[in-house]
Amino acid sequence: MKKMIDKEFKQNISDYSIAAAYYSQRNTNLEMAKRLQELVIDLKEKPSAWTYHEYGITLQKMGEINNAINAIEYSLKLSNESNIEYLIKENNTILKNLKGK
Repeated sequence: MKKMIDKEFKQNISDYSIAAAYYSQRNTNLEMAKRLQELVIDLKEKPSAWTYHEYGITLQKMGEINNAINAIEYSLKLSNESNIEYLIKENNTILKNLKGK
């Protein structure tokens, strides 16, 4: 049964990402956005830099600063590995603000 449920969740993973982004960007239900983003991270074989970036932003909005820093730092690591210049710049800006430097 668990395998069937996991398979169904994985088939709908992009829907969860879209829903999480909707809630987070509109600041309407940050707790739901966080849960959906965590589900996406758990279900994806290799979550993307963008996934961790969005997760970090949600955590920042919720006041979970240390967790936000961890998520954004991991996004930065993945961004550097993939040479995603825009996301590298964005992550560095967010980290600077989160760390108060």
